[in-house]
Amino acid sequence: MTRTKMIAALAVSAAAGFATTANAGSTLQNETFTYANGNLVGNGAWSAHSGAGAMPVQVTGGAAVLTHGSGSREDVNLPLGSTLAAGQTFYAGFDFTSTGDATSVYFAHFMSTATTFTGRAFITGPIAGGDYTIGISDTSSISATWGTDLSFGTTYRAIISYDFDTRVSRLWINAIAEGDTSIAGAAGAASLAVNAFGLRQSAGGSTQLIDNLIIGDSFGAVVPAPGALALLGLSGLVAARRRRA
Repeated sequence: MTRTKMIAALAVSAAAGFATTANAGSTLQNETFTYANGNLVGNGAWSAHSGAGAMPVQVTGGAAVLTHGSGSREDVNLPLGSTLAAGQTFYAGFDFTSTGDATSVYFAHFMSTATTFTGRAFITGPIAGGDYTIGISDTSSISATWGTDLSFGTTYRAIISYDFDTRVSRLWINAIAEGDTSIAGAAGAASLAVNAFGLRQSAGGSTQLIDNLIIGDSFGAVVPAPGALALLGLSGLVAARRRRA
């Protein structure tokens, strides 16, 4: 493990510990992708639910790599060890970096079966001259779009949620509190008993790096604690110094 990756892993671990003790919620999964380079499936509890064996999702440098393009491509999921029920909301926070193009494609989502998804996070075209933006939906068409553009090659922290009772998915970018700016998709047709989190590859020309995935039953459970944020900042500083060297 590189020093940069180790610092990031410590940050996520600290965040998970903070969330469990300081917030009224539990961490369901804490995934830092600290695996050898190669196929993601076969590591941890990850499995393929579509396109198994065809253009598999990779791990490179301690991050999951989603590569969109033509032909059949693998989609994978991580069981949560718990099933969403009435009165509950699940949250998933993850760092993502997108490059390539802004073809609309959803790349991360909650799921209840191999074909039933919600809380779908999309890459899509820019709205004000930037590189791209991000959207959220219960279906395969974007329901709500983030109000500002994002930049290729920049890492952001997304948080998505799904509420069983309202059937509404929400999306935050670089938020530290649930009251921060978010967007909400239209309510789904039926409440879903979410029990896994999926990563998807499809058509298009973009690539996403996914890291530091935390899934929990409260917003605070998926947001790094102040000390963890400082460690993540240090990780970025180390990486920047290495790029300049």
